[in-house]
Amino acid sequence: MMLISMNHYKLLKYIVLAFVFVAFVPAKAQVPQYKKIVDSLRQDVYNRVMNLNDAEKKAFWEIHNKMQAELDDITLERMRARVQLNRQSKKDGVKKEEVLTMMNKVFDLQDKENNIKRTYYPQILDAIPTEKAILMPKAEREFKKQMLEKLKKARNRLQE
Repeated sequence: MMLISMNHYKLLKYIVLAFVFVAFVPAKAQVPQYKKIVDSLRQDVYNRVMNLNDAEKKAFWEIHNKMQAELDDITLERMRARVQLNRQSKKDGVKKEEVLTMMNKVFDLQDKENNIKRTYYPQILDAIPTEKAILMPKAEREFKKQMLEKLKKARNRLQE
């Protein structure tokens, strides 16, 4: 299990906030467009960092996209649970039992995420060379860094 630094935690927090925003945007047409932008950036960064050739790209992205779709579903489920708890806490206050239930749900979802990764990572290792596959965490960090930069720029444009 990888520990994350405070900088990575802040980065993840901004990305989660972006996904929360997207999850509750009323214009349904914006969600697919946003997802396309995020997926395109992820592919560009991973392809560059991992130096994938065309055959490796095809094999890798077929597996990765399946895995990411399952992980995205879990992320949305976790965010919805947190939003629901926040809304409820504003109305009635938060009870200890509710917090424990929500925490257990989050832990269960994290277990699901890990199981999904355990399922797909061996497939990725079979599809591309190991020396490229081990660069996935580096590629993900770079992707999140660039995503955060894009979000900051967008926020600054909105504030101007």
